[in-house]
Amino acid sequence: MRAVLAVFLAALVVVFAADVRYGGASLPADAPRATLARILGDGAPHPTGSPALAAMRARIAEVFREVGAPAEERSTNACGRYGACARVHQLVARVRGRDSTGTIALVAHADAVGASGGASDDGAGVAALLEVARVTAKAPPRNDVLFVVLEGEELGLIGAEAFVAHETSELRVVINLEARGARGPAQLFQTSRAAGALVALATRGMARPVGSSLFSTIYERMPNDTDLTVFLDHGYAGLNFAFSDGVEV
Repeated sequence: MRAVLAVFLAALVVVFAADVRYGGASLPADAPRATLARILGDGAPHPTGSPALAAMRARIAEVFREVGAPAEERSTNACGRYGACARVHQLVARVRGRDSTGTIALVAHADAVGASGGASDDGAGVAALLEVARVTAKAPPRNDVLFVVLEGEELGLIGAEAFVAHETSELRVVINLEARGARGPAQLFQTSRAAGALVALATRGMARPVGSSLFSTIYERMPNDTDLTVFLDHGYAGLNFAFSDGVEV
């Protein structure tokens, strides 16, 4: 799945956007796809609260340990903005920056809808996040990076609500990794308000950045939300990336 590589590259570029040491060379092109296959296991549907999601969470935590960024597991009972409540778990890992001026949060969600194996939404985002953790653990960027794997997104952003309610870190930027389709480039389709400088900084290292204000306009009129909605509602600056080709698949 090339899409997971596209999301990985977009996230990696943003994380290193202010880092003059990063040259974009020697990227592990096959690693994101292999990591995706590993965390999905047998590909069974894994909605929030299911044994399949618990097993996937354990595999994700194992990868975090192997890449040198062990994750803390948090769990809480929480409710989302659409009335659903559940017990949700979060895996949170931090890579310390060399000379940090703040924290960048990289966010994806592990849960899937009940009829899906979740390879695209949002296994690809989680795999990309794990591979950025692998790269940054070996060569830390300037700023701290917080890696956040949430649950309960499909039920109504429950995990994001729980995370924001209890997180004490001062997050400078939140990068959310999502999926709408099954393939295609990683598109920057939503930003926080007045984000021109942030967009310019984030995309200057991309060979072929994909984004448009039209994407945001269309997205605002759709009956969809992502975890970034919660962060934006709480005043955080943020960028939302997703691939969207192959929706019909």
